[in-house]
Amino acid sequence: MLLHSVLNTDTSQCRDDIRRLVDESVGFITEAINRYGLENIALAFNGGKDCTVLLHLLHITLQRLNLHSTKVLTVNIETDEVFPELNNFIAQSIDLYKLIMVTQTGKIKHALFELKHDMPQISAVLMGTRSTDPYSAALRSFTPCDPGWPDLMRVNPILTWSYEQVWRFIRELNVP
Repeated sequence: MLLHSVLNTDTSQCRDDIRRLVDESVGFITEAINRYGLENIALAFNGGKDCTVLLHLLHITLQRLNLHSTKVLTVNIETDEVFPELNNFIAQSIDLYKLIMVTQTGKIKHALFELKHDMPQISAVLMGTRSTDPYSAALRSFTPCDPGWPDLMRVNPILTWSYEQVWRFIRELNVP
């Protein structure tokens, strides 16, 4: 499966609730870029629907900020066996979105420690977490990692999105 060669960032035809969520999420991503600098931010991307929405939202943000050719540091945390179709999707996403991909294996805590060790400048990680995910109901858009975890800010731009809104965004913008 080949992904689209043109990424749609025009939200004007989206439903009002999706446009509102996009603007809110772009605002959080922009705030993270202003606080930490894009060079000090990594995006967690495992090829799942929520991370794919987050990746596309970051792309929209970079377009709105006129940072069109900026390459984005992305961390893929492989926690389970990965099937070939997912690996293909991730590889195509790297090309399409012009990503710099770092792959870490194991549990997320260990992987984030490795990321911080290998790239100590990283201060924040954009996460595709929604409030309905396990252990996520009390999170905020900007939530430091818990004690005993690496010193990173977790930025959760799609925290308030519902499952339905995630899929509507994907369909309305024809996100790969």
